[in-house]
Amino acid sequence: MANILLLEDYPSLQRIFSTILKSDNHKVYAASNGREGLELANQHDIDLVLVDILMPVMGGIDFLKEYDIKNNHPDVKAIVLTNIFDKDIVEQAKKLGASDYIIKSDIKPSDIIRIVKDTLS
Repeated sequence: MANILLLEDYPSLQRIFSTILKSDNHKVYAASNGREGLELANQHDIDLVLVDILMPVMGGIDFLKEYDIKNNHPDVKAIVLTNIFDKDIVEQAKKLGASDYIIKSDIKPSDIIRIVKDTLS
């Protein structure tokens, strides 16, 4: 079981991913923007962050910059889970500590369990 921070601004996707992850016995903390995500991350011990790029208030890249995985949370894994594919954004996310960059439309929601297990193992 892992503590997962899910940053997803679409309520239906947030519900789907949360339900699937919880069914695999993970504790899920969900937020609809990076600012809320930072608050949750500061309140809980997080093992993995699933972060969207485009969100209101604070997007995924700004969240990764402020959360600062490399310097402040080296044991936390991060995966970008978005529908935005831009080489510069992919490169920036990886420099900020994201271990993977997944296009949501390229996976089935149920694939998220395999992705999480692969990332945490």
